[in-house]
Amino acid sequence: MSRDGFINYYELLGVPYDADEATIKKRYRELVRKFHPDVAVDKLEAHEKFVQIVDAYQTLIDPIRRAAYDSKLRQALGLPQEEREAQVIEAPPFSWLEERRKRTPLSLLIEAEHHMLRGNLKRALEICREVIEAEPKNPQAYELLAEIFERLGNFEKAAEYFAYAAQLAPSNQYYRMQVERLLSRGSRVSAKPKTAEPSLFIKIGSLIMCIVTIVACTMAFVASPKDVVSQFIPLPLSFIKFAPVCGFFCGFLLRYGAWIRSAERALFYGTEPIMPRSGPPVG
Repeated sequence: MSRDGFINYYELLGVPYDADEATIKKRYRELVRKFHPDVAVDKLEAHEKFVQIVDAYQTLIDPIRRAAYDSKLRQALGLPQEEREAQVIEAPPFSWLEERRKRTPLSLLIEAEHHMLRGNLKRALEICREVIEAEPKNPQAYELLAEIFERLGNFEKAAEYFAYAAQLAPSNQYYRMQVERLLSRGSRVSAKPKTAEPSLFIKIGSLIMCIVTIVACTMAFVASPKDVVSQFIPLPLSFIKFAPVCGFFCGFLLRYGAWIRSAERALFYGTEPIMPRSGPPVG
Protein backbone atom coordinates (compact mmCIF):
# COMPACT_ATOMS: atom_id res chain seq x y z
CA MET A 1 0.00 0.00 0.00
CA SER A 2 2.96 2.32 0.58
CA ARG A 3 6.47 2.60 -0.79
CA ASP A 4 9.13 4.64 0.98
CA GLY A 5 6.43 6.32 3.05
CA PHE A 6 4.33 7.22 0.00
CA ILE A 7 0.79 5.87 0.44
CA ASN A 8 -1.05 4.55 -2.60
CA TYR A 9 -4.46 6.12 -2.12
CA TYR A 10 -6.06 3.96 -4.80
CA GLU A 11 -5.06 0.80 -2.97
CA LEU A 12 -6.03 2.33 0.36
CA LEU A 13 -9.56 3.01 -0.84
CA GLY A 14 -9.71 -0.12 -2.95
CA VAL A 15 -10.63 1.61 -6.21
CA PRO A 16 -9.13 1.34 -9.71
CA TYR A 17 -6.80 4.03 -11.01
CA ASP A 18 -9.44 5.30 -13.44
CA ALA A 19 -12.25 5.36 -10.86
CA ASP A 20 -14.78 8.16 -11.31
CA GLU A 21 -16.08 10.44 -8.56
CA ALA A 22 -19.19 8.36 -7.84
CA THR A 23 -17.13 5.18 -7.38
CA ILE A 24 -14.63 6.90 -5.09
CA LYS A 25 -17.39 8.51 -3.01
CA LYS A 26 -19.26 5.22 -2.58
CA ARG A 27 -16.14 3.34 -1.46
CA TYR A 28 -15.08 6.18 0.83
CA ARG A 29 -18.37 6.13 2.69
CA GLU A 30 -18.21 2.38 3.12
CA LEU A 31 -14.79 2.75 4.75
CA VAL A 32 -15.93 5.70 6.90
CA ARG A 33 -18.68 3.56 8.42
CA LYS A 34 -16.23 0.74 9.01
CA PHE A 35 -13.24 2.62 10.42
CA HIS A 36 -14.83 5.57 12.21
CA PRO A 37 -13.15 5.82 15.66
CA ASP A 38 -16.54 5.97 17.39
CA VAL A 39 -17.44 2.44 16.23
CA ALA A 40 -13.98 0.81 16.16
CA VAL A 41 -12.59 -1.31 19.00
CA ASP A 42 -9.00 -0.07 18.68
CA LYS A 43 -9.56 3.70 18.77
CA LEU A 44 -5.93 4.70 18.15
CA GLU A 45 -5.39 2.44 15.14
CA ALA A 46 -8.82 3.32 13.75
CA HIS A 47 -8.09 7.04 14.05
CA GLU A 48 -4.83 6.74 12.10
CA LYS A 49 -6.54 4.68 9.41
CA PHE A 50 -9.48 7.05 9.34
CA VAL A 51 -7.26 10.09 8.79
CA GLN A 52 -5.55 8.35 5.85
CA ILE A 53 -8.93 7.47 4.34
CA VAL A 54 -10.15 11.08 4.55
CA ASP A 55 -6.88 12.38 3.06
CA ALA A 56 -7.11 9.84 0.25
CA TYR A 57 -10.70 10.74 -0.58
CA GLN A 58 -10.16 14.50 -0.54
CA THR A 59 -7.10 14.07 -2.76
CA LEU A 60 -8.72 11.87 -5.38
CA ILE A 61 -12.02 13.75 -5.45
CA ASP A 62 -10.35 17.03 -6.41
CA PRO A 63 -9.15 17.11 -10.06
CA ILE A 64 -6.11 19.34 -9.38
CA ARG A 65 -4.95 17.49 -6.28
CA ARG A 66 -5.54 14.17 -8.02
CA ALA A 67 -3.49 15.14 -11.07
CA ALA A 68 -0.60 16.25 -8.87
CA TYR A 69 -0.87 13.09 -6.78
CA ASP A 70 -0.94 10.83 -9.87
CA SER A 71 2.27 12.44 -11.08
CA LYS A 72 3.98 11.75 -7.74
CA LEU A 73 2.57 8.24 -7.63
CA ARG A 74 4.12 7.42 -11.00
CA GLN A 75 7.46 8.65 -9.73
CA ALA A 76 7.16 6.53 -6.59
CA LEU A 77 6.28 3.45 -8.66
CA GLY A 78 9.06 4.13 -11.15
CA LEU A 79 6.67 4.58 -14.04
CA PRO A 80 7.28 7.01 -16.92
CA GLN A 81 5.50 10.34 -16.78
CA GLU A 82 2.75 11.01 -19.29
CA GLU A 83 2.95 14.20 -21.33
CA ARG A 84 -0.11 15.71 -19.67
CA GLU A 85 1.27 14.89 -16.22
CA ALA A 86 4.54 16.65 -16.93
CA GLN A 87 2.59 19.91 -17.19
CA VAL A 88 0.57 19.43 -13.98
CA ILE A 89 0.49 22.41 -11.64
CA GLU A 90 2.02 21.57 -8.28
CA ALA A 91 -0.62 21.20 -5.57
CA PRO A 92 0.09 20.85 -1.85
CA PRO A 93 -0.96 17.51 -0.33
CA PHE A 94 -4.23 17.46 1.55
CA SER A 95 -4.08 17.10 5.33
CA TRP A 96 -7.35 16.62 7.20
CA LEU A 97 -5.65 17.17 10.56
CA GLU A 98 -4.34 20.53 9.39
CA GLU A 99 -7.75 21.49 7.97
CA ARG A 100 -9.39 20.58 11.29
CA ARG A 101 -6.85 22.63 13.22
CA LYS A 102 -7.68 25.69 11.12
CA ARG A 103 -11.44 24.97 11.16
CA THR A 104 -11.69 25.61 7.44
CA PRO A 105 -15.04 25.35 5.59
CA LEU A 106 -13.84 22.09 4.03
CA SER A 107 -13.13 20.58 7.44
CA LEU A 108 -16.63 21.60 8.56
CA LEU A 109 -18.16 19.95 5.51
CA ILE A 110 -16.22 16.75 6.23
CA GLU A 111 -17.57 16.85 9.77
CA ALA A 112 -21.10 17.46 8.46
CA GLU A 113 -20.79 14.52 6.09
CA HIS A 114 -19.75 12.23 8.94
CA HIS A 115 -22.80 13.38 10.92
CA MET A 116 -25.00 12.65 7.91
CA LEU A 117 -23.55 9.15 7.46
CA ARG A 118 -24.26 8.40 11.11
CA GLY A 119 -27.87 9.60 10.79
CA ASN A 120 -27.56 12.95 12.57
CA LEU A 121 -29.14 14.93 9.74
CA LYS A 122 -30.12 17.90 11.88
CA ARG A 123 -26.54 18.56 12.97
CA ALA A 124 -25.28 18.06 9.41
CA LEU A 125 -27.83 20.62 8.22
CA GLU A 126 -26.72 23.15 10.83
CA ILE A 127 -23.07 22.84 9.79
CA CYS A 128 -23.98 23.27 6.12
CA ARG A 129 -25.81 26.48 6.98
CA GLU A 130 -22.73 27.71 8.82
CA VAL A 131 -20.51 27.01 5.81
CA ILE A 132 -22.89 28.69 3.36
CA GLU A 133 -23.04 31.79 5.54
CA ALA A 134 -19.24 31.97 5.32
CA GLU A 135 -18.96 30.90 1.66
CA PRO A 136 -22.25 31.40 -0.25
CA LYS A 137 -20.72 30.01 -3.46
CA ASN A 138 -19.30 26.77 -2.07
CA PRO A 139 -20.50 23.96 -4.39
CA GLN A 140 -19.57 21.20 -1.92
CA ALA A 141 -21.89 22.73 0.67
CA TYR A 142 -24.82 22.63 -1.76
CA GLU A 143 -23.87 19.07 -2.73
CA LEU A 144 -24.06 17.97 0.89
CA LEU A 145 -27.33 19.84 1.39
CA ALA A 146 -28.74 17.95 -1.59
CA GLU A 147 -27.74 14.61 -0.07
CA ILE A 148 -29.28 15.54 3.28
CA PHE A 149 -32.61 16.45 1.68
CA GLU A 150 -32.52 13.27 -0.39
CA ARG A 151 -32.20 11.28 2.83
CA LEU A 152 -35.16 13.25 4.19
CA GLY A 153 -37.12 12.10 1.14
CA ASN A 154 -37.36 15.54 -0.46
CA PHE A 155 -36.09 14.70 -3.96
CA GLU A 156 -37.25 17.98 -5.47
CA LYS A 157 -35.24 20.03 -2.97
CA ALA A 158 -32.26 17.69 -3.38
CA ALA A 159 -32.30 18.19 -7.15
CA GLU A 160 -32.51 21.96 -6.64
CA TYR A 161 -29.37 22.04 -4.49
CA PHE A 162 -27.46 19.75 -6.84
CA ALA A 163 -28.43 22.16 -9.62
CA TYR A 164 -26.96 25.04 -7.60
CA ALA A 165 -23.76 23.05 -7.09
CA ALA A 166 -23.62 22.39 -10.85
CA GLN A 167 -23.94 26.13 -11.57
CA LEU A 168 -21.06 26.88 -9.21
CA ALA A 169 -18.90 24.05 -10.64
CA PRO A 170 -19.98 23.72 -14.29
CA SER A 171 -17.14 21.31 -15.12
CA ASN A 172 -18.33 18.79 -12.53
CA GLN A 173 -20.35 16.17 -14.40
CA TYR A 174 -21.25 14.32 -11.18
CA TYR A 175 -23.54 17.16 -10.07
CA ARG A 176 -25.39 17.17 -13.39
CA MET A 177 -25.83 13.40 -13.28
CA GLN A 178 -27.32 13.65 -9.79
CA VAL A 179 -29.78 16.33 -10.91
CA GLU A 180 -31.01 14.11 -13.76
CA ARG A 181 -31.21 11.07 -11.47
CA LEU A 182 -33.23 12.87 -8.81
CA LEU A 183 -35.60 14.51 -11.28
CA SER A 184 -36.20 11.14 -12.90
CA ARG A 185 -36.77 9.51 -9.54
CA GLY A 186 -39.06 12.25 -8.35
CA SER A 187 -41.22 11.88 -11.46
CA ARG A 188 -41.69 8.14 -10.83
CA VAL A 189 -42.35 8.07 -7.11
CA SER A 190 -43.49 10.56 -4.54
CA ALA A 191 -41.02 11.26 -1.77
CA LYS A 192 -43.77 11.15 0.83
CA PRO A 193 -47.56 11.19 0.58
CA LYS A 194 -48.77 14.75 0.53
CA THR A 195 -51.81 15.90 2.47
CA ALA A 196 -54.69 16.73 0.15
CA GLU A 197 -55.08 20.46 -0.32
CA PRO A 198 -58.43 21.64 1.13
CA SER A 199 -60.97 22.89 -1.34
CA LEU A 200 -61.68 26.58 -1.83
CA PHE A 201 -65.02 26.14 -0.04
CA ILE A 202 -63.30 24.76 3.08
CA LYS A 203 -60.62 27.46 3.03
CA ILE A 204 -63.17 30.29 2.77
CA GLY A 205 -65.50 28.63 5.27
CA SER A 206 -62.76 28.21 7.86
CA LEU A 207 -61.75 31.86 7.44
CA ILE A 208 -65.36 33.03 7.89
CA MET A 209 -65.77 30.88 11.02
CA CYS A 210 -62.55 32.35 12.38
CA ILE A 211 -63.84 35.88 11.81
CA VAL A 212 -67.19 35.01 13.46
CA THR A 213 -65.36 33.62 16.49
CA ILE A 214 -63.29 36.79 16.86
CA VAL A 215 -66.45 38.94 16.60
CA ALA A 216 -68.14 36.81 19.29
CA CYS A 217 -65.11 37.23 21.54
CA THR A 218 -65.23 40.98 21.02
CA MET A 219 -68.94 41.07 21.88
CA ALA A 220 -68.21 39.19 25.11
CA PHE A 221 -65.75 41.91 26.02
CA VAL A 222 -68.21 44.74 25.26
CA ALA A 223 -71.17 43.03 26.97
CA SER A 224 -69.59 43.01 30.44
CA PRO A 225 -67.52 46.19 30.75
CA LYS A 226 -67.92 46.34 34.56
CA ASP A 227 -67.29 42.66 35.32
CA VAL A 228 -63.56 43.16 35.71
CA VAL A 229 -61.28 40.64 37.42
CA SER A 230 -59.40 43.20 39.52
CA GLN A 231 -58.00 46.70 39.35
CA PHE A 232 -54.76 45.25 38.00
CA ILE A 233 -56.47 43.23 35.24
CA PRO A 234 -59.22 45.53 33.91
CA LEU A 235 -60.78 42.86 31.68
CA PRO A 236 -64.22 41.28 31.95
CA LEU A 237 -64.19 37.84 33.56
CA SER A 238 -66.35 36.43 30.76
CA PHE A 239 -63.80 37.65 28.20
CA ILE A 240 -60.86 36.02 30.01
CA LYS A 241 -62.72 32.71 30.03
CA PHE A 242 -63.74 32.99 26.40
CA ALA A 243 -60.49 34.34 24.87
CA PRO A 244 -58.32 31.15 25.17
CA VAL A 245 -61.10 29.04 23.65
CA CYS A 246 -61.43 31.58 20.87
CA GLY A 247 -57.67 31.54 20.21
CA PHE A 248 -57.52 27.74 20.10
CA PHE A 249 -60.54 27.51 17.83
CA CYS A 250 -59.19 30.16 15.46
CA GLY A 251 -55.81 28.39 15.29
CA PHE A 252 -57.53 25.10 14.52
CA LEU A 253 -59.64 26.67 11.76
CA LEU A 254 -56.66 28.42 10.16
CA ARG A 255 -54.60 25.21 10.22
CA TYR A 256 -57.53 23.12 8.92
CA GLY A 257 -58.06 25.55 6.08
CA ALA A 258 -54.31 25.48 5.29
CA TRP A 259 -53.97 29.19 5.98
CA ILE A 260 -50.98 28.42 8.23
CA ARG A 261 -48.32 25.69 8.08
CA SER A 262 -47.42 22.91 10.48
CA ALA A 263 -45.00 24.20 13.13
CA GLU A 264 -42.49 21.33 13.01
CA ARG A 265 -42.32 21.42 9.21
CA ALA A 266 -41.75 25.18 9.23
CA LEU A 267 -39.04 24.98 11.87
CA PHE A 268 -37.07 21.94 10.67
CA TYR A 269 -37.90 20.91 7.12
CA GLY A 270 -39.24 24.19 5.83
CA THR A 271 -40.32 24.97 2.31
CA GLU A 272 -37.99 27.92 1.78
CA PRO A 273 -34.30 27.72 0.80
CA ILE A 274 -31.73 27.38 3.57
CA MET A 275 -30.30 30.81 2.85
CA PRO A 276 -32.48 33.76 1.81
CA ARG A 277 -31.69 34.83 -1.73
CA SER A 278 -33.31 36.59 -4.63
CA GLY A 279 -32.38 33.82 -7.07
CA PRO A 280 -30.17 30.78 -7.54
CA PRO A 281 -26.44 31.32 -7.02
CA VAL A 282 -24.42 31.85 -10.15
CA GLY A 283 -20.71 31.47 -10.78
